[in-house]
Amino acid sequence: MALRPPAGSTPASASVTEPATFELVAYVDPPTTHDGGTGSDGSPPAAAPTPAPPNSTPTRSGDRLEYVPGLDGLRAVAVGSVLLYHLGLRWVPGGFLGVDLFFVLSGFLITSLLVLEYRRAGGIRLANFWARRVRRLLPAALMVLTAVSAYGWAFTPRDRLGVLRLDALWTLFYGANWRFVLSGQSYFDAFATPSPLRHAWSLAIEEQFYLLWPLVVLGLMTLGRRRGRGLRPLAVLAAVGATVSAVLMALAYNAADPSRAYYGTDTRVFELFIGAGAAMALLSRYGARFSRLATVLSTVALPLVVVSFFVVDDHGVTYYRGGAVVFCVASALVVAGVQQAPGSPIARLVSLPPLVWLGKISYGVYLWHWPIFVWMDSFPYPMPHRALSLLKLAITLLVATASFYLVEQPIRRGRPVPGVTLTNLRVAATAPVAIALVAGVVLAGTANAVPAQATSGTPQGVIVKKFPGQFSIAVTGDSIARSMGAGFQSVSREHGWAFSNIALDGCPAIAYRRTDGPNQPVETECPKRVVDLQQRLVDEADPDVIFVHSRWELNPGVDLNGRYLETGTPEHLAVIRRGMEDTMRRLTSGGARVVWISTLPASRAYCERVGVNSAKCAWKTANDKHIPQLDALLDSLVPEFGGKVVHISMRDVLCDGDVCPAIVDGMNPRPDGHHFTAQTAKWFVPKLIARAMAAGVRMG
Repeated sequence: MALRPPAGSTPASASVTEPATFELVAYVDPPTTHDGGTGSDGSPPAAAPTPAPPNSTPTRSGDRLEYVPGLDGLRAVAVGSVLLYHLGLRWVPGGFLGVDLFFVLSGFLITSLLVLEYRRAGGIRLANFWARRVRRLLPAALMVLTAVSAYGWAFTPRDRLGVLRLDALWTLFYGANWRFVLSGQSYFDAFATPSPLRHAWSLAIEEQFYLLWPLVVLGLMTLGRRRGRGLRPLAVLAAVGATVSAVLMALAYNAADPSRAYYGTDTRVFELFIGAGAAMALLSRYGARFSRLATVLSTVALPLVVVSFFVVDDHGVTYYRGGAVVFCVASALVVAGVQQAPGSPIARLVSLPPLVWLGKISYGVYLWHWPIFVWMDSFPYPMPHRALSLLKLAITLLVATASFYLVEQPIRRGRPVPGVTLTNLRVAATAPVAIALVAGVVLAGTANAVPAQATSGTPQGVIVKKFPGQFSIAVTGDSIARSMGAGFQSVSREHGWAFSNIALDGCPAIAYRRTDGPNQPVETECPKRVVDLQQRLVDEADPDVIFVHSRWELNPGVDLNGRYLETGTPEHLAVIRRGMEDTMRRLTSGGARVVWISTLPASRAYCERVGVNSAKCAWKTANDKHIPQLDALLDSLVPEFGGKVVHISMRDVLCDGDVCPAIVDGMNPRPDGHHFTAQTAKWFVPKLIARAMAAGVRMG
């Protein structure tokens, strides 16, 4: 599809009051309309037209969006990157960006469809638009929810069914992203079994967009026509909305857990607006210029998009404070370039038949892959990672292909069974019934739920009781210890161990009232929470090995009399020593071995994030110089426990002498300088366990 002036007109004569000055011209014959959407909003008709030779006369279709195979190829790139990311492959840290590419595609295609329909008919048939979305999105989603509910009824522990019920119901009504925000379910910290519906957050954002955006387009297009301003009001809104949303993402970013910035509709809608902006640029009076520009720049933008999958980090500040905007602008240029010049080298590259086929079934692939991955990760028999990954992909493709050809396509075409046509009225009548039936399935499948308090100590603490004869491990300490949870979870699943994570954000491993300096607020809640949770761990879970890590002991604090304790002073060290001794005694009281990990120094990524010359960087690195004092305290205490406590250091794994670089083994294991990601924890924890075993700790 390209932009060309209609016969008898020139770009110079274009009028703002005539928004259709440039027509969409499709290099396809015969024309086949495109139903819009991204990997989570459908794929085009199965019979794809073949691009005409470069020198042929294009088929004019000024009021319809024509199908371009390359856009399906881009869907394949997007969903493929997400699959690799969710397989935990360290060499694709930016695979999550596939969702961003999906969002840009959605904004571009849906806006194109709506604007073209308004120009063609003088309005937008909202009922028809929403009926198409229902036919395309709902059937496969209902199948997944039914399967998840059935699996939950058969295999999910009863104390997890209540969480699954709420996840499913919020997913059913396309509010999953806000469900995960409000319930504190992190996208990145997988220390507990992740929800099989966690990926539904992106579907929720798109559906919210599909519900409201047509109303906005209709209203502002009507306003623009009445005032002779064409697309300008809509374009201004998209630009302002994108700017505000991108700023909100930057402000919401939290290095310890960026989930709020990642899940929010308000912090993500700029990606859809950027796609919408590209569509409006093509449809504006400057469309021919933008078309040529996008076609040229797409040759640079596509490599940038692909390289981003291999270098961008999901925890790093760069993505949340400008990087996502750059990626989405590059994606929009690629989408516009491929749409406008389907015969270009870039378009031909992403129009390879395997990519086009994967793009067509990408909605089902995205819907089914995450539940399948989660279920297979809980498979009780260990498999090599490569074999398990290949099996996950094979099953996902098989199920998604069956879903596409047997369910999605017949319903999308309006003929689910021979002799039955799905009119808008029938869709409006049957959709609520189908939703109600699946809601009933969800409630029935989770009817045996028991209160989560049976295994959960706090929102950040999970205590898991072991079966008779089962080996059990646990981790306690601060948020750094908690960030190791995904690694402990992975190893425990592989060996069949029980795993409890009672590490608390912002709390030391000992009963210590910390502060940030003289006359600063004192943390008074942590001591009681830490002691109570550790005692519950010993009493209820009876772990065999407990790992401990904490760096809050490097902070100043106050003693029981309220006297200020400067880090490194004899008074401070005496309080820390007593706290360590009490904690060791408490954790070993049930017979567990305790592995106390020497405090991990901050990596250079911390100073790169806050500013190398900043006061925060200087304060943090100065405190790290007191780590040897804590190590000396631990070494003096260990002999008192007769082999029940070991003290190990992992400094050599993460640091080179006195320097702890950001990049280790070709990756950034602690993007914020302190915390591991779910992926890098799986790299670090096996090394930690091997070090503990070398120190004489029996595992399993």
